[in-house]
Amino acid sequence: MSMSMENRTMGHEEITVGFDDEALTIKELLAGGKKQLQMISIFWMPGLGKTTLAKKLYNDPYITHYFHIRAWTYASQLPSKTEMLLDILCSVNVVFTDEIENTTNVKLGEKLYTQLKGKRYLIVIDDIWDIGAWDDLKMYFPKDNNGSRVMFTSRLKELSMHASPDCHPHLIEIGKQIMKKCGGLPLAIVIIAGLLAKNIKTQESWKQVAQSVSSYIVSDPNQYLDTLALSYSHLPRHLKPCFLYLGAFPEDQKISVQRLIWLWIAEGFIQKIEQKSLEEVAEDYLMDLIQTSLVIVAQKRHLETLKLLNQFSYPTNFQEVKFPTNVKRLTLKYTKIKWENISVLGMLPNLELLKLDVDTASGWQWAITASGFPRLKFLKLKDLDIKQLITCSSHFPSLQHLSLDWCQDLKEVPSSLGDILTLQLIEVNHCRLCVEESVRKIKEEQESIGNNWLKVLIRKNPWGL
Repeated sequence: MSMSMENRTMGHEEITVGFDDEALTIKELLAGGKKQLQMISIFWMPGLGKTTLAKKLYNDPYITHYFHIRAWTYASQLPSKTEMLLDILCSVNVVFTDEIENTTNVKLGEKLYTQLKGKRYLIVIDDIWDIGAWDDLKMYFPKDNNGSRVMFTSRLKELSMHASPDCHPHLIEIGKQIMKKCGGLPLAIVIIAGLLAKNIKTQESWKQVAQSVSSYIVSDPNQYLDTLALSYSHLPRHLKPCFLYLGAFPEDQKISVQRLIWLWIAEGFIQKIEQKSLEEVAEDYLMDLIQTSLVIVAQKRHLETLKLLNQFSYPTNFQEVKFPTNVKRLTLKYTKIKWENISVLGMLPNLELLKLDVDTASGWQWAITASGFPRLKFLKLKDLDIKQLITCSSHFPSLQHLSLDWCQDLKEVPSSLGDILTLQLIEVNHCRLCVEESVRKIKEEQESIGNNWLKVLIRKNPWGL
């Protein structure tokens, strides 16, 4: 299990439902047990409340009293060692000066080590994707045998097992053998996992299970089939024939998604939905089956990153461009389209990162439409001619990081963006003084109402405009 923190409520306690048992277990790990430094990780699928649970623990009255120092940093897919060190240093009340902000990572790390030395600390690293981010930081955490803890959230189970010393590494290889013998069947894995949980965690006991996996599954077929029947009975009517059709394929064979979709369509299983092709509807059906764990993914393909660069000609309306609906990361450069057409990108259902680079758009004003960018976490504007950004917090309900880089004509950052509950960092690089001042004002306004988690990083405009 793994975790992370930071309360983002506005003057009231955040209500967390369904986490009481998990919170109690992790609370005992945080404030009890071994005195040596321990890593505690919370890993689940995205959207299942890892950060919420971590926040609940981080702000628990007993936890706040038990630890002398608490600090929080957000890692994400693009972790910056400098920003993470600055986050933690800020949390432990280090006063930031130009000298500190412009120093090396080594100096920042040494400063952090000095601040933590001799104190019982809790450091939370939220949404960590790359074990390298942990490896970069761990040398700066003192091992004083005083009950200090590092807690992080991750959607990657493998990373959690690598980072946490209490994951029984001597059992990992045997566990992989057991999983392979389960044939990738989710229900078989669940049954065997139940058996392993009851066994003593030794190599010998797990080897015995590995040697007998098939007999365990076969010896209780009713339990297995009853569970399968229950899962099947709860499927929506339109998904049942699609699932049963999988029985036409040989056992243990990987099934081509494209081939399966064509076969489903040919059989008449796919219902036409307005504004969607039959192939798109079929993909939705397949994703629904995957979510039920009745079907598992053998190999991923859902293109996630797309870059568009065009210095010469480009459609003036993005409605003429068909973007993959599963794209998560999008960079535009030299496209020279109208700002109102940029807002169309908010319709991409999975878009989390958007970088608008030099000559992306023409015009001096970007007025964002009501639909906004509901899933966007990272927005970067770089080397653009934009003078005015017209928007509000409801347009970016999930935004975590706003970066403005060399936007020399921009006059200000709208103060309403400070009301975004998820916003953790505003970064301003080489913009006008009026932009820097507007960002500082946002931070001051948020601090006045108790928001102490919003960080601001400013790199000075060399011309002082």
